[in-house]
Amino acid sequence: MGDDLYESWAGHWSFATPLYLNHGSFGATPDEINILKERFDRELNADRDWFFWFEGPERLEVVRRQMAAFVGVDEGNMVLVDNVTEALASVLKSLSFEPGDEILITDHGYPPYEDVFRELARRTGVKFLVAEVPYPVTDDGQIIQDVLDRLTDRTRLAIIDHITSRTALVFPIARIVDALGKKGVDTFVDGAHAVGHVKLDLEKMGAAYYASNNHKWLCAPVSSGFLYVRSDRQADIIPAVASKDSAADRPFAARFSWQGTKNLSARLCLPETMAVIGSYHHEGWAGIYGRNHALAVRARELLSRELGLAIPCPESLTGAMFTLPFQKAPQTGERGLRPELRFNHMMREKFGYGLNTLLFKGRLLMRLTAHLYNGLADYERLVKDLKTIL
Repeated sequence: MGDDLYESWAGHWSFATPLYLNHGSFGATPDEINILKERFDRELNADRDWFFWFEGPERLEVVRRQMAAFVGVDEGNMVLVDNVTEALASVLKSLSFEPGDEILITDHGYPPYEDVFRELARRTGVKFLVAEVPYPVTDDGQIIQDVLDRLTDRTRLAIIDHITSRTALVFPIARIVDALGKKGVDTFVDGAHAVGHVKLDLEKMGAAYYASNNHKWLCAPVSSGFLYVRSDRQADIIPAVASKDSAADRPFAARFSWQGTKNLSARLCLPETMAVIGSYHHEGWAGIYGRNHALAVRARELLSRELGLAIPCPESLTGAMFTLPFQKAPQTGERGLRPELRFNHMMREKFGYGLNTLLFKGRLLMRLTAHLYNGLADYERLVKDLKTIL
């Protein structure tokens, strides 16, 4: 698994805490890429006119083509965005919905989108159907069936996580997309946790829409993501923040090429980020995927055994991130904190690092991650610390 190398890998990152086990929320960028971003910031600032009018667009086109190749898409079908939130907003604002149309989501999706969905329903009359996927879950066929069972003849779109935010399950997304397509339903895949986490071949997957965040598992600087739109679904897709060339009669990629003045240095870092992180492991990104998954499985087994916690899903539904339910949901928080944040603050005060906890189906879950800078010793320390307070 290469655990003997994790300390040398960890030397590429700088953290303010003794443990960092929540790569899933905001990611973490290695020092050498942060230094590169600072260099790009200085270059951009030294001659803004030249960059924004001439040099910048050409350099970003090179970046976009390299990013497209990394995730297995035709370059004309992918655009660069700041994050999945922007990508989803662009798609939802571009599509037309009539009162009574339905959008299917699951109860494992990203919680902050609930307000977005409620507002869309208020403005358009669209209804949101929620497929309730069990947790714990025993097999991927159960997930597919739960999604299909919630469809009706008014369902126009499904918004499905590739790797779920709440529960860290790796959904059988290609099979879900295929099954929904056979029912005439397009899928927007929320792949926020996917790029750099699992290998992607998006043209082969065939989703109508797919978006991911490069600042998470790919380890790019923040404000970097992408949106893929299948060629037959591009006609009406306009960026949520529209400006020059953001019109349906322009090529799809051109519509997202200028959305006003913004700092684009994070995007410029993408080629080096993919190359630098990939170079850390002797097998490249394939080795990183396998190593991080193997560490997550070992860490989950360790916590389960030492703390008496039930493993909620088979290894086939786990990537490099996992959840474990460890107590019933608290009813109230302390000091004005939401109940799920109270434990995080308690860990920080006592041990100097936080623990990502969240509420789901009446249980408090811990969500942990495994990246190159982590080793099994991190989870052994976590077990020791948790035993003193649970």
